[in-house]
Amino acid sequence: MAWSYSGAFGDLVVATGSVDQTGTYVFEVPASPAWQTLSKDSPFWTTADGSDTMFTLWNSGSSAEDLIATFTWNGMAGQYRLPVHLDAGASLVIDMAQLIAANKPDGDGKVIPPDVREGSAMFAGTGGMRQAINLVVSTGEYDVETATCCVGWLCCYGVSSFNVSPGFPNCPAQGTCQLQATETMSDNSQQDVTNSATWSGDDTTVATVSAGLVTGVAAGTVDIKATVDNQEVGGPECGYFPACNFQTYSSTAHPTEQANLNISMTAADPTTIHSQSGATTATITVQIFHQAVSASQNVTLDAGTNSSTPANISATYTPASQTVTIPQSGQGTVSTTLTVSGASVPGGTSPATLVVAATLTGLSAGLKDTDPGTPGSAQKATLTVITP
Repeated sequence: MAWSYSGAFGDLVVATGSVDQTGTYVFEVPASPAWQTLSKDSPFWTTADGSDTMFTLWNSGSSAEDLIATFTWNGMAGQYRLPVHLDAGASLVIDMAQLIAANKPDGDGKVIPPDVREGSAMFAGTGGMRQAINLVVSTGEYDVETATCCVGWLCCYGVSSFNVSPGFPNCPAQGTCQLQATETMSDNSQQDVTNSATWSGDDTTVATVSAGLVTGVAAGTVDIKATVDNQEVGGPECGYFPACNFQTYSSTAHPTEQANLNISMTAADPTTIHSQSGATTATITVQIFHQAVSASQNVTLDAGTNSSTPANISATYTPASQTVTIPQSGQGTVSTTLTVSGASVPGGTSPATLVVAATLTGLSAGLKDTDPGTPGSAQKATLTVITP
């Protein structure tokens, strides 16, 4: 036997195979790594047309393993579960033709029907597919009539993708938001690993994180990373030489910490104005409550009529729009005023009710108006307008 190989100094080349009693090479037996993995499955076994599939199981660990070999057919419609106990270093051969011919019921009273000729197999610990086991599996398909054989495929059960969600959440400064870390396994099932993952953030002045719970400190953007160590790769490693590799998975979310803003308005002074004579002007104090911000920022306060009775009442607001600075500080309140004048009610309806409101615009990504829609009662001031 001869072969060629190109590689680096110190590389180890392993060639394994089967020989008959005369020492003649018969067929290749792929080498398999002997380390702890999750479950393994063989996507195909057959006993059709004189073929026979055999599985060789070897406990590569230093302690006994209790396993369940599950054989399925007809698209998982039929299942046969075979308990397997392997002492440390022990091995076992499962011959599918013999297993079917034995017609021995499993613990659920099921057998593999004699007319079933193909299916799939899975080898797992008694604790399920995610249980770590010391098990090396070799599979081969043999045809005695044609004196041929081929190596079977094996797949490693493991993580196919890892994700943190939501990926771009908005979290309030001085508040919290919850992230979730999820593993998608090679069978498309999902596992929540939020509590077992390691969480970190790249700027603790903006936010901190523990078990996926992000606590905002100040306005800004922070990268939050979740990492799970030594997770078995699944799916892509399916093949003749299943490596069942392990790797570290990480995923990052990018929360924007937002400082909440909230408007409140005091009662107008005076609360009654006249359209033409007497007290024609009223002053309203507008207060903007803010959470902690990491840098001073400007916002725009726009004043206007929210509602009135009758609906066609009008007034002039000074200033109609003004810039307000939210200072770099912890939470606090910024106050400003606006003046209402020139109220008129066409048609001479008197008295009339004017409802004044203010809204915030021009907010940066680090600020958020907690009530950007219809102003609440605390965000409005009511005046009585008397006309001649």
